[in-house]
Amino acid sequence: MQTAAEVEMKMHEDDGKNASDGVIRVLLVEDDPADVKLVQMALSGSGHAYETEVVGSISAATERLHAGRFDVVLLDLGLPDSRGLDTVSKIHDGHPRIPVAVLTGLDDEEAGICAMQRGAQDYLVKGDVTSRLLTRSIRYAIERKRAEEEIMEERNRAEFYNDLLSHDINNMNLVAMGHLEMLLRMPNFHNEFKRHVHTALNQVRESANLITNVKKFTMIKSGRIELKTMDIYPPLKKATDVAEASSSPGRVRIDSNITEGRYFTCGSELLFDVFSNLLNNSIKFDEHETVEIDVGISSSDDEKYWVIEFKDLGPGVDDDLKGAIFNRLERGHASVHGSGLGLTIVKTIVESYGGTVWVEDRVAGDRSQGSNFVVLLPRRDELRI
Repeated sequence: MQTAAEVEMKMHEDDGKNASDGVIRVLLVEDDPADVKLVQMALSGSGHAYETEVVGSISAATERLHAGRFDVVLLDLGLPDSRGLDTVSKIHDGHPRIPVAVLTGLDDEEAGICAMQRGAQDYLVKGDVTSRLLTRSIRYAIERKRAEEEIMEERNRAEFYNDLLSHDINNMNLVAMGHLEMLLRMPNFHNEFKRHVHTALNQVRESANLITNVKKFTMIKSGRIELKTMDIYPPLKKATDVAEASSSPGRVRIDSNITEGRYFTCGSELLFDVFSNLLNNSIKFDEHETVEIDVGISSSDDEKYWVIEFKDLGPGVDDDLKGAIFNRLERGHASVHGSGLGLTIVKTIVESYGGTVWVEDRVAGDRSQGSNFVVLLPRRDELRI
C-alpha cells in the first residue's frame, strides 16, 4: 500500500524517464477544439507513449468508458450536457475504478480540491498545461488511484477478519466456555482439576472480551456510532453492579456521588464500556482484601465538561507510563497497572464523544497511594427528546 509521499517520490523518479510500461490509454473529454489541440500537443511532446481518444460530451464519455478500456480520463468541467463538479461525480459514480484528472479553465484551487473530494485524483489549469505538468498529472492520477484501490482492499480485508473474529471464533469461545462451566458443575469433581478448569475458563473469557473490544474499536473508528444526549447515571450504575457482582460478595465497594437525572452528556451506549473498563481495571490490579473505589463528578472550570474521577487504592502507575497505558501499541510491561486493550477502548470512546481521559496519582507525587483516572465528558444540561 502506497502513501502519498511514496506516490510523489515515484513521480519524481518517473520525470526523466520514457514510458517503459506500455502505452497509456487516455480518454480526453473536451468540447473545445483549441483545448483539445493544446492537450494533444502537450501529450505528443512529452516523450511518453499515449493513445488518446477525444469525446465532446459526458454522455459520449460514459458510452466509451462502457465500451473500451482506458487508463485515465482527462475531464473538462464545462461540457454541453454537464457543467461543474457534477461532471466529476457522473464519471466517478459510473466508473469508480478509473483515475480522473480534471482540466479547469480557472486558476481556482478550491474548485480543484472540491473536484478531488468528488472523486478526481488531480486537477490542472488549462492555461498552465505543459508536457511536463500534464504527464506528471496523468501518472500521478494513475498511481494515486492504484493506492486508493489498495487501501480499499486492505480495509475490506480487515473487515473480513473482524467479522471472522467477532462471529466464528467467538462462537467457538462460547462453546468452550459452556463445556468448561459444565465440568465445574459436575459432582465429585476434584478441586485440583477445578483449579485448572477455572484458569482455562478465565482465559477463554479474556479471549471473548478481547474479540468484543476489537469489534467495538473498529465500530468507533469507522464512525458508525450515533451520539445522543444521555444521562450519565444509568450506565455507571450498570457498570457498578456488574463490577461488584463479578467478585466475591463484599470484596468490591464502590461509592459514588452521581445521581440519576442530574448529569447529562453527549454519548452512546458504549459509555457503559468506559465505566466498566475503568472499574474492572482498578479491581484487577488491587490486591487488597477489600477493593475500594470512589467515583466522583464535578464541573470543569469553564463549565463545558463533566469531570468524572475514579480513585482507587491499587499499586498506581509510573509517571513515564501514564500516557502509554491508553495506547495498546505503546504499553509497558505486561504487569503494569492498566496495560491492555481495555484502556485503549476507553480512550477511543471518550475521544469520539469530544472528551478526554488521563491518569494521575490519587495523592499527588505518591503513586503508591493509588490512581485517579479522570474522564472529561462534554456537558449537557438537560435531556433533549
